[in-house]
Amino acid sequence: MKHYIIVILLLFSIFSDAQTLSNKQLKDSIKAIIHKQQIPGGVVTVVTKDSVLFKTAFGHSDLNRKEKVTDENLFKIASISKTFTAIAIMQLVEKGKLKLDDNLSSVVPEVPFKNKWSNSHPVKIKHLLEHKSGFSDFSYSHLTKRYESEKAKNIFDQVLALQSALKTNFKPGLVTTYSNPGYIVLAYIIEKISRKTYEDYIKENILNPLEITNTGFKNDFGTSVKSLLTKGYFLNQGKLILSNKEIENFQLGASGLISDVNDMSKFLQFFLNQKSQNSTAILSKDGILNMEKLHSDFDKKNKIKTGYNLALEDRIFGDKEFLFYGNSGLTDGFVSNFIYSRDLDIGVFVSTNLFMRSNEQIINLLINNFCKQKSINYSYNTNTRDLSEFEDWEGEHRELNDSQEIWNFINFPVRTKTVKIEDNFLIISDIEDGEYRYKNVGGNAFLNEDLEEKIPTVYLTDFDGKKSIYYYDSTYIPTNKISYSILRTLLIFSIVLLLLTIIVLIINVIRFIFVKKTKNTVLQLLRLSLPFICILLSVLFAINNLSFNKIDNLGTITITSVSIFMLTVLFPILCIWMIYKERKRIKFEKRKFYKLFCLLAVFANIFICTYCVSMGWFAVMFWS
Repeated sequence: MKHYIIVILLLFSIFSDAQTLSNKQLKDSIKAIIHKQQIPGGVVTVVTKDSVLFKTAFGHSDLNRKEKVTDENLFKIASISKTFTAIAIMQLVEKGKLKLDDNLSSVVPEVPFKNKWSNSHPVKIKHLLEHKSGFSDFSYSHLTKRYESEKAKNIFDQVLALQSALKTNFKPGLVTTYSNPGYIVLAYIIEKISRKTYEDYIKENILNPLEITNTGFKNDFGTSVKSLLTKGYFLNQGKLILSNKEIENFQLGASGLISDVNDMSKFLQFFLNQKSQNSTAILSKDGILNMEKLHSDFDKKNKIKTGYNLALEDRIFGDKEFLFYGNSGLTDGFVSNFIYSRDLDIGVFVSTNLFMRSNEQIINLLINNFCKQKSINYSYNTNTRDLSEFEDWEGEHRELNDSQEIWNFINFPVRTKTVKIEDNFLIISDIEDGEYRYKNVGGNAFLNEDLEEKIPTVYLTDFDGKKSIYYYDSTYIPTNKISYSILRTLLIFSIVLLLLTIIVLIINVIRFIFVKKTKNTVLQLLRLSLPFICILLSVLFAINNLSFNKIDNLGTITITSVSIFMLTVLFPILCIWMIYKERKRIKFEKRKFYKLFCLLAVFANIFICTYCVSMGWFAVMFWS
C-alpha cells in the first residue's frame, strides 16, 4: 500500500510540473499585459511543425470604430519582410544564379555605392544579408520623404534615391550596422537576375508554394481586403494617436509585407518541418541551415556563432533562456516578432499595433508556458583555464559606430569598454553599466554566468592582424585610455563651466535692473555664453522632435530644421567673434579671479566648439 501511495504522489508531481496554463488563462494574461502597456490590440500564434497549439486575437483593430481584432486582420510585419528577401536570395544561390561570396560591384555594377576598401575588402552579397556591408541606415530625410517614392517607378529608382546611405563606414564584413538600404539593393538584385518584379518573385516562389494567401504588398489587395488592415497607433504624452502613414512600397526588400496570423503560422511551420523543406520547391533543408548561420570571414575566423545570420537572427527568450531563430519588425504603428526552434519544436508569432512598444513580454509568457518541461543542452561549459594568452586584449576599447551618425558627438565619449584579465575572469567595465565578469567556455568565447547566459556573448577577436572585441553584436577596437579620460574630463569641465557662466549671466542681468554699472559685465558674459547657448538650443530642438509624430519637422525644410541648421552654423562663428572681442578685454581685466574665470570660459567655448565641429554637429541639415 505504501508503494502505491508513493507512485500516486510521483504521478501527481509529474502532472503538476507538466501542467500549463489553460487557453483562457493565457488569454487573460495577454490581456493583462496589453492593458498595462496600453497596446490597442494584436494577434498571437504558437505552432509545432504540424499543429497549432494556441492562437488568439485580442484588443482593437480600430479604436475609433471600436472594432475588435480577428484572425483575419492584416498587420504590417515590417522587417520580417527581410527574411522573405533572404529566402529569395538563397533560392537564386541554390539555382546557381548567384553566390554569397559574389562581389556587389560584379553583380550590379550599375548600383552607385562607394567603398574605400574595395581592393582589399569588397562588399559581397553575404555582407548585405548580414548587415555587414558598412552601409548606413535610412537618414531622417529618407524616413520623412519616403525617398520620394511617388517619383520612383521601380526599385532601381529607390536605390538611386538612397545613394547617400550606400557608403561604407567600415571595412565590409567587420561591423554589424543595420542597413535597410542594403536590403533594398538585394531586392533589386532579385529583380535583375529573375527578370521579374520583386513582388511577383516573392509571390510566385515563396507565398504561393506555401499556400500563403493573405500575405502580400500594397498592390496585391483589393479594397475589401485592405479594409481588414489593422490601424496602427503611437503614444503621445500618454494618449494613443492614430498613425496616418499609408502602406507604401518604398521599402521593398527591407519592409512592405502585410500578413495575418494564419499565414504566419504556415510560415513558421515551414521552418520547423525539415521534411516539408525538402519536399517543396522553396528552399532545401541545407538552404535553411545556411540561413541560420554567419558567413562573413570575420565571424568564421573568430568562431562567432550568433548574430543576425541571413535574416534569421539568433534570439533568446524564456526564463530558461532558450535560443531561437527569427526576426522582428518595427514600423509606424506596429511591432512584430517571429521565432522558432526545431529543438523545442515550437514557433511563435506576435504582432501588435502600437509603435515602439515591445511585445516580447507576451513571447516570454508563451515560451515559459509551452516549454515548461523542455530543455536544451547548449554544450557551453565554463572552465578555469589560464587566460594569460589573452593579455594582449587588455586595455581600453572603443566601439566602432557609424561615422555618419548625427549623434556621435554625444555617444562618442561613452562608447568605450575597459578590458582586463583577473583570476581567470575576463572583466569588462564601462562608465554606464559598471563591471561584469565573464568566464571562458573554450577558445576565444566567453559568457556571463551571473546573468545566467547560456551561450557566448563576448569573443576576443582578430581582424586583419589587429585585436578587437565582439561584444553583444558590437565590435570594439583598442584605443588610448588616457586620451579618452582627458577628453571626458575636459568635456565635463567645459560643460559645467559654461553652464555656470550662463547662471552668472542670469544673476547679472537681474542685478542690471538695479545696478546699471554692470552693463559691460552683462555684455561680456553674454558673449561668453552665446556659443554654448546655440549648441544647447540646437540639441534641445533636435531631441524635442525625435518622437514619431514630430520627425517630419527634422526630415524636411521646416522652421525647426532650419533653426537647428542656423544654430549649428552660428556657434563656431560666435565662438570666433567671442575670441576676437575678449582678447583685449580680458587682458586689461583687473579682477584676478574674474579674469581667470573669463579665460577658462573662453577655453571651454573653444574646446566645445572644436569637439562638436569635429564630431559632425556643424551645419546640421537633417533634411539632406
